Amino acid sequence: MDVLSRDIVAVGPSFSTKRALRYWWLPFLGLAIGALGGWTLTASQSEVYASTTSVLVLSPPQGVTLSSGRANGDVNMDTEIQLARSNQVAATAHALLRSTEDVEAVRDRLSVTVPPNTRILSIGFKDATPESAQQGSHAFAQAYITERTSQSKADVSAQGEALSKQIAALNARLVQVTGKIAALEANSPDRALAEAEQSILVNSLSNLNQRLAPLTADLPAGGTIINDAQRPARPSSPIPVMNIGGGAMLGLLVGLGLALLAGRRDDLVRGANDVETRAGQPVLASIHGLGRHKVPFGIVAGRTGGQDFDRLRLHLDASASAKSSVLVCGSTSGRATSFVAANLATSQARTGRRVTLVCVDPDSRIPEILELEGTRGLADVLRGEADLAAVVQDARDVPGLRVVAPGRDLQLAFENVPRHRVARIAQAFMERDWVVVETAPVIEGVEAEELAQYFDTVVVVVEGGRSRVSQVTRSFAALDQVGAHVSGAVVVPDLSHAPTQSRSLEAALQRPYRSTQPTARS
Repeated sequence: MDVLSRDIVAVGPSFSTKRALRYWWLPFLGLAIGALGGWTLTASQSEVYASTTSVLVLSPPQGVTLSSGRANGDVNMDTEIQLARSNQVAATAHALLRSTEDVEAVRDRLSVTVPPNTRILSIGFKDATPESAQQGSHAFAQAYITERTSQSKADVSAQGEALSKQIAALNARLVQVTGKIAALEANSPDRALAEAEQSILVNSLSNLNQRLAPLTADLPAGGTIINDAQRPARPSSPIPVMNIGGGAMLGLLVGLGLALLAGRRDDLVRGANDVETRAGQPVLASIHGLGRHKVPFGIVAGRTGGQDFDRLRLHLDASASAKSSVLVCGSTSGRATSFVAANLATSQARTGRRVTLVCVDPDSRIPEILELEGTRGLADVLRGEADLAAVVQDARDVPGLRVVAPGRDLQLAFENVPRHRVARIAQAFMERDWVVVETAPVIEGVEAEELAQYFDTVVVVVEGGRSRVSQVTRSFAALDQVGAHVSGAVVVPDLSHAPTQSRSLEAALQRPYRSTQPTARS
């Protein structure tokens, strides 16, 4: 798989969703936190009661024109809403309520709406108690009716006064014209003109008197209450179901978003599938137990992973010569590299071959796994303090397996000795043995890269739950740059807390070995 294909697969929606499912607890946590936040908000809010009064806005009598406008029909409801919220209405309602609060504070609790296609004002009022909410709604409705009636009367009075002045002026002119007609001869041309003017004045006076007549009648109120405010039985806010449900839904959505983000940014390797699809590298073997048989830290056999190492050995045998050398390095620090190297060497030794296991990792755990004795090892040979033959130990209970422990201060020895001396030591065993060399992780040093070119094949150990995709990718890339032949990866479970087997060799080798190699037919 090339780099472009690997990147496309790595960010694909299906794999991102699968990784997001690993964070399934985030949506549930967000749900719980959101619900708790909604409950806390509900508990912290004061109860508020709301009551509404419905007022029918009445049209002016026929022939009466009001100054409020005629945008739609004879009543402009937008204007009436503004009137209901005006300072005059608020001041009148404040006086009716005999409130000690500021007028603006009282008006802030007012709401005025108009149902569609009606001339009804819904005047609502909110307060801390049911009684005050009811009283406030009724007071504002009454104040609106009072203010609208007062404005109507003022408009009518102003119109009547104007018409009266016009009538008085016309009457005075009519008196003058009538006197003039009486003084003129019957056949005088001026008389005809005066009589025509007299007729016009009479008609004008008649029209003005008709317009004045409705204005002199008593005007009805500007509106009437059709549904008075009722005492609310329950508070309008807070609404626990809405607060808790809304908080829970918001928390769930945030949790889902965080889970998707965490899944996309998740770089942890959890199994062989992550190595193949996200890092784009082949997997030679995936070591895992079956059922209740978990992989221990030690030499494994049977259902605890021994068969997986046998398959790994067969794969390496099929792709290498009979006398082969394998470099085992990790993608991250830990016990996994020692575990794989020890079990691979043991699997080879159980076939009857001579196998040498060389520990080039200063932090190797192979002496613990194989229960080696003494502290001398490769470091003593590199410093010239011991011969190679003196540090080679036979593994107890594994015929044919010899081990070279790391020795004391191996890292310090590396700093003073060329790496090719380690390669020559390994090559000395390659002439007659199947050699397995364990090195430190690629990301922690250059030992693996410097030694890889001397070995037939390289195996990279990936520890599920601890190794990261970026570390696996960097390890393969670094080995590829030096021309190493990397067969693939061996994936093992997280061994950081795996129990160490007591007398692991005896437990692993107590049953007879059954070869998985094909046998010749007779």
